[in-house]
Amino acid sequence: PPPSPPPPSPPPSPSPPPPSPLLPPKPPPPPPPSPPSPPSPPLLPPPLPRGPPSPPPPLLPPLTPPPLLPPSPPLAPAFIVGTGYCEAESNNFTGGMTGCQSLFECKALCQGNVTCAALAWAEFPEDNNDGCKDDGRPRCAHYLTSSGQTAVGTSALSQEYTCYSMVPPPNYFLGDAGSVLISLRGIGRTQSGCEPRSSSASRSRSSQRRCSSARPPT
Repeated sequence: PPPSPPPPSPPPSPSPPPPSPLLPPKPPPPPPPSPPSPPSPPLLPPPLPRGPPSPPPPLLPPLTPPPLLPPSPPLAPAFIVGTGYCEAESNNFTGGMTGCQSLFECKALCQGNVTCAALAWAEFPEDNNDGCKDDGRPRCAHYLTSSGQTAVGTSALSQEYTCYSMVPPPNYFLGDAGSVLISLRGIGRTQSGCEPRSSSASRSRSSQRRCSSARPPT
């Protein structure tokens, strides 16, 4: 028999790959991008050239002063009778009104009332009638009449009061140049005088005690 062919030779083994060269180091990552800067403000237009100065504002007209009130009519003369409460000839005044008024107001109110015959006024009342003393105010008492009574004298009580009559009492004579009127009847004061009776008057207890023996005007 023919000789057998030789067996096939094994394929050559692949050769190992050549060693790879050393790779260069990786560069660091780039920094993050910075935020965009805000846009720059627009350029302002150049200032306008100055013109002539503006005229000053017109002056306001002066304020018109308020009209002056007509002066109060002068008070009619009131005749001083004396110090103390007023007294009529029979101590029988019809009634009275009291309050904390100045002397001018006291006279003006009396002269505006046709039934007011006299008034007694005290700048510093000793009793707290009508609350005038506590308020630091003067006190006024009006004497009213319906039958023509007049103040002819004063009492020995409440000497801080001055009695004024709206008509000249009897036995009056003129003083210097007629500017002072003095009552001769008022010099001799009696003990029976009292303040006028008034529903609105709040008399203190001391005043009531002093007037308890006197006949108050009715």
